[in-house]
Amino acid sequence: MCSICTAIPGLVLANQALVITSDQPGHPDAGLAKAAKIIGWIVIGLTALAAVVYGLAIALYLGSDPTMVPR
Repeated sequence: MCSICTAIPGLVLANQALVITSDQPGHPDAGLAKAAKIIGWIVIGLTALAAVVYGLAIALYLGSDPTMVPR
């Protein structure tokens, strides 16, 4: 879960960098700021997908064992 903890601040910083680089045409770090934003969203999406998969795996495990169902 550390990836989501670093992706959100990274996304905020990438947006701030995009504001700075868009104010200065031809800024050498414009591509890097765009890449940071894209990677941040990819990491957030993959973390959300992993959470859903883990949740489904736990639900399937609990649903397959009749002794684990609460009464």
